[in-house]
Amino acid sequence: MFDVTDRSSFEACPLWTQKVKELAKNSSVPGILIGNKTDLISLRDVTETEARQFAEEIGIKYCELSIKEARNVLEPFNILARDFYKLYQTTAGQFREML
Repeated sequence: MFDVTDRSSFEACPLWTQKVKELAKNSSVPGILIGNKTDLISLRDVTETEARQFAEEIGIKYCELSIKEARNVLEPFNILARDFYKLYQTTAGQFREML
């Protein structure tokens, strides 16, 4: 998660994603990049387009939300739940084929 009004928080995302990849080793774990504080329109410093492009480059989904306004707060959880379910279906199918 990064603050759309704070470019330095967005610029730290590559470092954080690299750390997650190192910890996950060779695991295929779904992920999502979240832009927060979208209610602060006049202070916005990171565009939705550049954040989406970065997320696409590293192979994860992107969503924006505003905790303050409770807008799209559940969306990241819904996205991750769907992605983990898809991963489960794929993995369960592979295990069944091995039996």
